[in-house]
Amino acid sequence: MPVKTGIDATMELRKNNYNGIIIACTANNDPENFKEYQRIGMNDILVKPFKRKNIENMLDKWSTVINLPSASQIASVDSDMM
Repeated sequence: MPVKTGIDATMELRKNNYNGIIIACTANNDPENFKEYQRIGMNDILVKPFKRKNIENMLDKWSTVINLPSASQIASVDSDMM
């Protein structure tokens, strides 16, 4: 990234209460760095070079979370209707 690193961007997003999924796309394959990425708020890591199947697997892995409705979209039962 030209202006900030993925770590900087993640820290800023989390500081601003972004709760979405963040996946690091990196050529770094050091497991110690992966722990640091998770500590600062990244949800997963996709190591370069990756193939289409790697991306499909990542999307499958997170599809349940991606498709969950936000709290404001979940219907609730009105107590007056009971």
